[in-house]
Amino acid sequence: MGIKQSLKQQVQRSTLIWGSYQTIKAQANRVRTAAFYWYDAGRSWRYMIWRPTNHARWALSSELLFQYHKLEKGLVIPGKHRLFGTDPVRATMALMRRWEAAGHPTSDPIYRGACSTVSCYRAALQARGLDRESPALDQIDRFLAERQPTLAAGPMTTPVPLAAPGNAAAGSWQAFEALSVARRSVRDFSSQAVPGELVQEAVRVAALSPSACNRQPNKVILIEGREDIDRALAFQNGNRGFGHKVPLLAVLVVDSTGYFDGSERNQAYVDGGLFAMSLMFALRALGLGSCSLNWCVTPATDRAFRKLGHVKDQETIMMMLAIGYPPEAVTVPLSPRRHADEVIRWSKGGRV
Repeated sequence: MGIKQSLKQQVQRSTLIWGSYQTIKAQANRVRTAAFYWYDAGRSWRYMIWRPTNHARWALSSELLFQYHKLEKGLVIPGKHRLFGTDPVRATMALMRRWEAAGHPTSDPIYRGACSTVSCYRAALQARGLDRESPALDQIDRFLAERQPTLAAGPMTTPVPLAAPGNAAAGSWQAFEALSVARRSVRDFSSQAVPGELVQEAVRVAALSPSACNRQPNKVILIEGREDIDRALAFQNGNRGFGHKVPLLAVLVVDSTGYFDGSERNQAYVDGGLFAMSLMFALRALGLGSCSLNWCVTPATDRAFRKLGHVKDQETIMMMLAIGYPPEAVTVPLSPRRHADEVIRWSKGGRV
């Protein structure tokens, strides 16, 4: 037996000494792993920024998606129509010009989706009698006139009707593909109450999602009642225009005490994301609609929301999820997706 092993056995014989050793070791490890966050901060500083001088296709397409999805969302907001999207449509047109100047293909589905969305936005303004109120109308008309070949070559229409979940009797792939198409962010809900047993069934299936070492750290906090829902949604800025119609609000959290140290600092978001996607699929399969509401908030906002008492201190908030029955004639954004060839990259010999 080696000296180290012998010494360890001697120390283990004393509960007090061994407990103190384990405590000191754990605290030292906490200091060591806290430094890992500096690595994350460095990567954020280098890469998480959109620069007007950046013409790289991936970053440019991401910014383009971000801007014209605002127009798509505005087109499906329920209630009285009002002028919206002046700044996003101008930003979208400017980004498309940058795209063209960089020589990126105009056949790309992201670019085509942007062009069609601007066109659908213009048509919606006219149909709603809002075109004369828009200060960007002349810019939009000139922009679209210059891109008629693109619009004619690949017409797209947004929004589109919400698809049904599909036939369970179809083959496995067909059923899953139909469910994936039917799972869209719904921003209009009927007044019909959501049965608690349906949500419980959806959570039961979502709990089958993988998690690190099967620790299952996910929790779903359900908030009902108009006043409580409105009070909670006041801390989230992605529900404007439809938050007042959300009949059931879920706060998806991960219990941080399920992780052993800072080396697992990103695992909560991995586990939480896997669970959230499964939950949204399950809800749609049960005939419900949902809309994921991000939690990109400041620490001050996070602390203020916690004062409402819904979330425990050790629980990390992943996102909010609006849940309800979609109206019969609800529409959702088309939201074109990237081509699979752009998403997949075969890595050979470790060379990027």
